[in-house]
Amino acid sequence: MSHLFGRYFRSLRGEKGVSQNELARQAGLAVRTLVYWECGKRLPRALELQNALDALAATPQEQRQAFFLSRAPCSEQPAPHEKPLNAVLLPEQGSPIGLSDLLHALRKRKGWTQEQTATVTGVSRLTILRWETAQGLPSEESLERVCGALDASLEETRGLRVWRTLPLSWKPKWSLEEYEIEIARFRRQVFLGQDPLTDLVALTLKYRLPARAGREEEVLRLSALLESEHGAGLEMQNKTQEARSCIRRALQLFRAMRAPQQFWAGALNLASMYAVQASGNNRAGAKLLEKWLPLMSSGESLFLLCDMALYVAQDGHREEAHALLLEAQRALQKADAEVEIYYRLTYARVRLHTDHSVEAIDWLMEHEKTPHRRLSHLLMWTESLLAAGESGAASRYLAQAGSELIAEAPPELHHRFTRLTNHF
Repeated sequence: MSHLFGRYFRSLRGEKGVSQNELARQAGLAVRTLVYWECGKRLPRALELQNALDALAATPQEQRQAFFLSRAPCSEQPAPHEKPLNAVLLPEQGSPIGLSDLLHALRKRKGWTQEQTATVTGVSRLTILRWETAQGLPSEESLERVCGALDASLEETRGLRVWRTLPLSWKPKWSLEEYEIEIARFRRQVFLGQDPLTDLVALTLKYRLPARAGREEEVLRLSALLESEHGAGLEMQNKTQEARSCIRRALQLFRAMRAPQQFWAGALNLASMYAVQASGNNRAGAKLLEKWLPLMSSGESLFLLCDMALYVAQDGHREEAHALLLEAQRALQKADAEVEIYYRLTYARVRLHTDHSVEAIDWLMEHEKTPHRRLSHLLMWTESLLAAGESGAASRYLAQAGSELIAEAPPELHHRFTRLTNHF
């Protein structure tokens, strides 16, 4: 890891326009020390690095990255036979979540008390308490024992090692405003891809949800939002059984709310997908969405109408699918640009299933410029074309996806590409 830190630090110093001699003078370090850092011969001590970063006027994000690269243990680098670690998203500046919260969530997920955990891991209950309240930090060996005892996955264990390198952080009580900020961060975490710690972060948020007399409706909304996003994150990690449980709880919370919210559409999309999987019938998905449709406003109803149109199109009901799309088009007049993209995607997929037309898909792909989203859409169209029996067009889109696939793409995109390649 020292060579990674060296490259990053040298690049950071160059961006700030500071020479090694000048930085050594301002930070109270020897020039030789900086040379050793930048060529990867040694890693800095914490105080030395902090002085150097202060002298460089590094931003909080730059400081976090530098400390991460300087502290990550060598064992964090995967061996040649290991599966590469999915990107671990570090907490943002000001986030109250720390390693202590994740260890608490890991224990609660297992259903163990602090006494049980202490007995199995060979430490005292007071030690577990100190770890979970950021009064102490487990050694690498202790962290490995805790993760093994509490059934953490390999990726979670490796992710917790990374969080162990960060400064201790723990806040006993959060306000609802702070909690809402953390949920927004969690939603970005889910959107960006398969962070191996997504489940532990979600559980931390659930255990931390503050009860507020007189603000029950707001607490209910945040609970429903969290269950929806947690379900989406678990589904992205192919943990379908756990995802279904989250979506089921989300729908129960929806029924207790006074007014519909935009995030309902995502949870209902997953719920309808699970209904189809359970029954083996696309119509089951459309029927589930139809029950919720009267509760939704025009903007949110568009998502449900689009999903219903796709389900009936997959069953070969062309006229009904186009009638639903027409209704969605009327709702589109009150929606924003992102919703319009969803409508256009659905329109192309319905055309594919009912008319076997790929012209609409070609037009959409010409206007999609975001790399990961474009790659995701190419793979989605490949899957849709295969389902529609258009293997020739499917192979064309798969070849295009292969030419645009990069190492930095989310792991699930690599997995989908490999699976589709094997199909041919």
